[in-house]
Amino acid sequence: MVGEIAAGVLLGPTVFGRLFPETKDALFPSAGTGSEIISGLCLLAVVLLVGVAGMHVDVDKLKQRLAGIATISVLGLAVPLAGGMAVGYLVPEPLRPGAVDRTVFALFLGTAVAVSAIPVIARILMDLGLASHEIAQVILAAAIVDDVAGWLLLSAVTGMASDSGTGGVAVLKMAVAAIVAVVALTALTRPALRNRLARRCSRWSAPTSTTVTVATIIVCATAGQLLGFEPVIGAFFAGILVIAATPAGSRVHKPLHAMAVAFFGPIFFATIGLQLDLGRLLSGPVLALTASICVVAVLSKFLGAGMGARISGFSWPESVAVGAGLNTRGVIQIVIAMVGVRCGVFSPEVFTALVVTTIATTAIAGPVLKRTLTPRRQLPAVISKPPQEPALNR
Repeated sequence: MVGEIAAGVLLGPTVFGRLFPETKDALFPSAGTGSEIISGLCLLAVVLLVGVAGMHVDVDKLKQRLAGIATISVLGLAVPLAGGMAVGYLVPEPLRPGAVDRTVFALFLGTAVAVSAIPVIARILMDLGLASHEIAQVILAAAIVDDVAGWLLLSAVTGMASDSGTGGVAVLKMAVAAIVAVVALTALTRPALRNRLARRCSRWSAPTSTTVTVATIIVCATAGQLLGFEPVIGAFFAGILVIAATPAGSRVHKPLHAMAVAFFGPIFFATIGLQLDLGRLLSGPVLALTASICVVAVLSKFLGAGMGARISGFSWPESVAVGAGLNTRGVIQIVIAMVGVRCGVFSPEVFTALVVTTIATTAIAGPVLKRTLTPRRQLPAVISKPPQEPALNR
């Protein structure tokens, strides 16, 4: 996955754009029809990737962990939010637009640091073969809560930045939509209804099941976007509905998993690299800002989410895994950064720092999750028992 992001960096403005700027603009345009096609393909990749991740969720186990998920989500969001805001208050004016209120800037930066990336977490867990692990499902569920909270925060701070007065209305609308979605998902995943759906869907052929599954994921993602959320939230809920309607290990899961991981996943992560220009890091202040955001983002998320997991009764290795999983940033952080640039809150240098943070946290998460959640092989005994002397005949 890091290699896919690195490929995007090489093809983007950092290398290819400097050596062959015209060719780069022709292949990866920043505006126009070509740009819209790339964005649409990237969005489809993200939606299917997260939808497949939702298909690994065991609803019954998650219901037993609701209190723990809530604790992890609250601490995993509050601590990084505070840390990001602290960095935001310390950013000097050359890197922060002078006309922007310092509190608004700090809130924007804190929101960008606090969120987690569901698509990135899903891809890492699927690559490691850990998507069905109980801790992995707790991480994904907590990431969903953080993602929803992140969009609520983004709506609020965008309203503050634009001074339009629409932030409160948007937050209220999204909060109501989130409550309705949770209630609907709870009702649709009741055992009686799940058994009825499973019996009916078991009569379908594999191509029909796959087509219906993809359509369900796309429809739910569209509904999530219409409600003001990121499409991946609706896609994740769709994956949970699909797993409720199809038996575990059904023929529909394997082809979708292969398609999401082998084809759509690389497209999404290469697109992240395409948006990064490492040339901006040659400036000392920008490099210092990037390092500060990276360190605060990593440590605060490990502290908040890991502490929440430990309080909830998870072991130390499991708590570290939760902190590592929720440490990944991705599309939502980049979206928040782009909104900040559009609103005049973030400078291009801050945008670059946030994209670098996205890549750095993604690179850290995989090895930590692998080390903490993958069973270790037992080493063969190197000291053998001494041979027993034969008993003497008496």
